[in-house]
Amino acid sequence: MSWVHGSRIKRNSLFAGLSQLIRLLTNFVLFVGIARFYGPEAFGQFTAAHTLGTIFLLLGDFGFDVLLSAEISRRRHQVTELAFTYFSAKILFATSAALLMLFVALLQRVSQATQTLMEVFCLFVLFSSLTNYFFALFRSVEELQHETWISFVMNSAMLGALAVLGVFHASLLTISLAFVASRLLGLLVALATSRHILRWTDFRFALPSVEQFRHISVFGLHAIFGTLLLTQDTILLSWWAGDTAVGVYQSVIKLVSLALLLSDISFFTLLPVMSRLHETENEKWLAMGRLLHKTLAFLALPMSFIMIVFPREVIALLYGLQGYGEAVPVLRIFGWVLLVRYSVEASAMMLTSSRRQSWRLVFSALACGLNYGLNQQVIPHAGAWGAAVVSLITNLALGCGFVLAARRDVLAWWKEWRTYLPLLVALCLGALLWDGRYLSPYVSAPVSLAVIVITILHVGYLRQERDQIFSFDRNILSLR
Repeated sequence: MSWVHGSRIKRNSLFAGLSQLIRLLTNFVLFVGIARFYGPEAFGQFTAAHTLGTIFLLLGDFGFDVLLSAEISRRRHQVTELAFTYFSAKILFATSAALLMLFVALLQRVSQATQTLMEVFCLFVLFSSLTNYFFALFRSVEELQHETWISFVMNSAMLGALAVLGVFHASLLTISLAFVASRLLGLLVALATSRHILRWTDFRFALPSVEQFRHISVFGLHAIFGTLLLTQDTILLSWWAGDTAVGVYQSVIKLVSLALLLSDISFFTLLPVMSRLHETENEKWLAMGRLLHKTLAFLALPMSFIMIVFPREVIALLYGLQGYGEAVPVLRIFGWVLLVRYSVEASAMMLTSSRRQSWRLVFSALACGLNYGLNQQVIPHAGAWGAAVVSLITNLALGCGFVLAARRDVLAWWKEWRTYLPLLVALCLGALLWDGRYLSPYVSAPVSLAVIVITILHVGYLRQERDQIFSFDRNILSLR
């Protein structure tokens, strides 16, 4: 019997999901609170600083989360050697990223309030980057429960501090400092937790070899370019459209980030499994990739449907239309972006797990350049809505690149007619409900979602595929 069982994957998925959910929901509460109580301008200042920190966090992380998950899963007997080698490089990258962000923050053409917040978030980059290394280490040895516990401690402390600060109507700067302090707490807890895996008294700082740095750079540069596709437009909006446009745009981005939760869970849970299967059982590697492709596409469909057909109701419920009415058409565009990203994620996974990460780097870099060039022309005239359209164009181009690079393994997936039937049903329902004249959205939305889900389960999936997904006692990789 294979070492990979459904129970292990489901257990890892549970902890990965809880970790992501804790972080995203905490950030979501924080951002919604700032948006509602401080207004679009202050929200734009905070999110501009946070987004810049996220970009430099990519430099600090430099793909170590993916690299550790893939490499240690293949060479479990070398976990100590690999972990210490990569941690030395991690210290160098994290410190350099924080210092570089401080330098860039001092040169930004933004308001003084935004610049001050950017300077504070330099510490966020340092602490979060080092904490993320430990999270990647826990994933690589498939002990994801530690990440869940640390995320709970860190974010509970942050929410508690924010509740107290909110009572006293604290300034936005004070809230930012509390946010950064919670990241320091998470780092300290992670370091203490990792002692059962690594004996830190044996650690000696030593830079990786030139060959190892080349390997690291492929993952790191891809992480930077890949995430820039979802973050650089916020910085460009702050340059060319102002803080209010950033606030409107980020109100949608936070929703999209929450909707991408399931995609992130599948990636971090299955990457170690897929990497090992590619080395040992190629047929099962292909079978898991195919099932992952269908599942992710089907998971995206109901979320995209709500964003595209009922964006006004979503924005009104979460933010209020006063001040955020311009976010409605932006959310509609991002409903399509979400569907594209989920549909190509499995193709991207096939590239990473088969040591073809360099193709992801090439296409991500090209898409990032395309995104910048188009936004330079569009944002000054169309603001947040224009940035959303550019995001859709670049994600489509990127997805086509991934499928093209992995065509030998994935082309057959795109020829399965069953995959398209739920999408056709959703398009028909969307056309009927587009102008909202026939039914209340509070009736039509749940009814439509029920029809879509039923179509997915009974038409989109084969019976054997349904058994694989919902069975707890059978080998999840038995599909041939």
